[in-house]
Amino acid sequence: MLHEKSPRAVLMVWAIVIVLLSPLVILFLPITITQSFFYDPSQIVVLAPTKNHYLLTLSFGLVFTLLVLLALKRTKWTYLASGVLTVAAVTAFIFSTLSYVIIHPDYITVRDYWNKQEYAMDQFEAVVYEYGDDEPGRYQFITKHGEVVVIQDSPQLHFEKRGAIYKTALNYGLEFTERPFKQN
Repeated sequence: MLHEKSPRAVLMVWAIVIVLLSPLVILFLPITITQSFFYDPSQIVVLAPTKNHYLLTLSFGLVFTLLVLLALKRTKWTYLASGVLTVAAVTAFIFSTLSYVIIHPDYITVRDYWNKQEYAMDQFEAVVYEYGDDEPGRYQFITKHGEVVVIQDSPQLHFEKRGAIYKTALNYGLEFTERPFKQN
């Protein structure tokens, strides 16, 4: 008995490991998934929206809560709660992989969970890049019908990709404007 590992200690160690490793996974997994499954060399960029990172954070938080709950007390109610937390964590993880944005020289695809919208570049009349000092910029692709497709700036949109977006806008005769954020 002296050399056996306590289930409580094992579960708490796993909870600590989850807390230590989750920031790296949360940062890189959405980007890796979008680059692995949706990348095409002809595209300008494939982006993982920020909400994917938030959902992954929620998923890891639920797994941490699950492990701590099981470490503190194991009764039929905690097992039931663990089952519910497991389902919620898996669901949040799955939803964190379903959204992406593709900017291609011929079209823009925005997938938001199961809703997928594709816009041909000739449907747009203007591109507006808004930037600020304290917050990341955003691209606004404005269609001829007045609909606005907003794409948040990202570290994946480095100088070369921004130039490709600008060149694409010029190729399609779109008005390209850069401006600071409008104050409300």
